[in-house]
Amino acid sequence: MLSNNKIKTIGNKAFQNVTFSKGVYLDNNTIETIPPTSIINFSTNALRLADNSILCDCDLHSTLKTILANSPAFESLTGACALPYQVYGTSLVHVISTWENICSKCQLNNSCHGNGACYPTNATNFNCKCSEKYEGKFCEKEKICHSESCQNKGTCKITNHRAVCLCTDEFKGNRCEIPNLCFVSPCKNNGVCNHLNNITLNDYTCQCTSHYTGKNCDTYSNYFKTMIIVAVFVSLLVLSCFTLLYAFILSPWQPFTRSSRGFKRIDMVIST
Repeated sequence: MLSNNKIKTIGNKAFQNVTFSKGVYLDNNTIETIPPTSIINFSTNALRLADNSILCDCDLHSTLKTILANSPAFESLTGACALPYQVYGTSLVHVISTWENICSKCQLNNSCHGNGACYPTNATNFNCKCSEKYEGKFCEKEKICHSESCQNKGTCKITNHRAVCLCTDEFKGNRCEIPNLCFVSPCKNNGVCNHLNNITLNDYTCQCTSHYTGKNCDTYSNYFKTMIIVAVFVSLLVLSCFTLLYAFILSPWQPFTRSSRGFKRIDMVIST
C-alpha cells in the first residue's frame, strides 16, 4: 500500500480511528518512529516495517503493544531496529516480547532525564537517548550549547564555560532574540542609525546630517532653509552696498547740472 514511497515521517493523526483489515505495508521507506497519537483507535491485521530506519526505544515498544492490544486479529509484524546502533538488527517481534520488564523499570523511575528515551541493550540493562539539550549516561547534564541556546539562526560558542551567541546581522541580544532595526538602514540621507539598548523597548534613533531632521532623517531641515534664505539676503545686501559705494564714493568725482533732459555734465576750468 505505502511501500517504496520515501516516507520519513508518520503524521500525528495518520491512523486515528481507522481499521486496515488487510494490513499496513510500509516497507522500504525511511520511517524512524510511529507517534503514539497516530494510532488512537487504530487496528490492523498486519504491520510491515521492513527496511526502514526504525529507532527502537521504550516509546516504540509501548506503541507496538498498543497496536497489538487494539487488533484482535493481528497476525504479522515485520521490521527490525536500525537505531541506536547497540540494538541494530533486533527484530520488532523481539522488542515486543522481551523489553517489557526493562522498559517498565526505566520509564517508571524516570531514569532518563530531560525527556530522554529509554532503550534496552539486553533483558536487564538500558541506555538513554538524550534530547538535544542534555547529555550524560542518564541525560542528567544540560549542555552549555544546544539547539535552543540561540534564536534566529544564531551560533552558540562556549566561552569561559558559558554559552555565547554569535548573531546574524538581522538580530542582536544575548540569545539573538531582538530584531536589529538598524539592519534595514531606516535612516535616510546619510543619517547614522543607533540601536537603543533598552530591555523593554526595541527602537532606534537616527543621527541626521545638518540638512535633515525627523525620525528617519527624511525631512529637509527648516532651519537650513532659513539659513539659506538669510545667506542669500545678506549676500544681496552686501552687493548692493558695494555698488552704491562704488557709484558715489570710489568713482571719480564729476559735477553735474540739471537740464531739461536730466543731469548734464559741466566742464569747469579753473584759471590762475
